[in-house]
Amino acid sequence: MLAGAQAGASADHDAALFEGRRIATYTGRNPGSADVLLGLLRAGGAAARLLAERGITVPRLEPHLNALRPDPADTFTTLERTSHAVAAELGARTVTSLHLLLALLRRGGGAVDLLRLAGMDPGRVRTVVMRALTGPGRHAERATSRSPGAPPAPPSPPHLPSVMADLPSSGSHL
Repeated sequence: MLAGAQAGASADHDAALFEGRRIATYTGRNPGSADVLLGLLRAGGAAARLLAERGITVPRLEPHLNALRPDPADTFTTLERTSHAVAAELGARTVTSLHLLLALLRRGGGAVDLLRLAGMDPGRVRTVVMRALTGPGRHAERATSRSPGAPPAPPSPPHLPSVMADLPSSGSHL
């Protein structure tokens, strides 16, 4: 990709931002990074699958939302801009939900605090996202997430927690 060229955004990227804004609006707060993280999980896509494979789900995160400090008012816009910058740095033509997740993890704030409160290591998640975006390193550097021969992790259940269950369904994300 040429320097200064703008990458287009994928449907899962845009859907995650839409869901994050919708969640924040429904709960009466300014959209922040924790809302975008929940939006990523609700919207589906590559980032949602990566997170679900590691046990990071809306039901696991939601109980910790009230313990978060609000993010600065410009967080939502900054995250969107940062996700485009991340994609450009990596030479991607399309900005995906994985670029948005990496932007969340780089920026810190409510999303990173939420992961920590839920017992997750944001640094490990960031490493996995980078591997997904750039490919694994040398064989000796690869880490397996499960023992050889173990079945893949089951998909996350389609259940929505209490705050999310009351949200009206959005027919179209855009």
